[in-house]
Amino acid sequence: MIASRSKYQETFAPRFNVSPQENINNVHELLFSNDHAYVFFPWTYGDIHTHIRSQRKLKEPQAARLFRQIVSAVSHCHRSGIILRDLKLRKFVFANPEQTHLVLDNLEDAHFSPTLRM
Repeated sequence: MIASRSKYQETFAPRFNVSPQENINNVHELLFSNDHAYVFFPWTYGDIHTHIRSQRKLKEPQAARLFRQIVSAVSHCHRSGIILRDLKLRKFVFANPEQTHLVLDNLEDAHFSPTLRM
């Protein structure tokens, strides 16, 4: 992701106010130029929306395992004071090639509310 240096703090506030968690994609590397901030994330292996569409349906144990990972990520964000807006399946991506481990990839449109922390 690329953001102007002047909007960097505002754009990435939610990302840096949530503690690391296994179901939230963490920043891999952060570089700055004179005008921009470049944020790099680990490689991902497709999103769950595309996976479900290609499979047509999931077996219940697999669906339950993936659903628990989604709930874990959303719950962690809420406990950290992060309000997730426009939550979609496309924002959850697989962190491994076997497509068994989901991470929330995108906090771009999230809002950080320090008063909301639980």
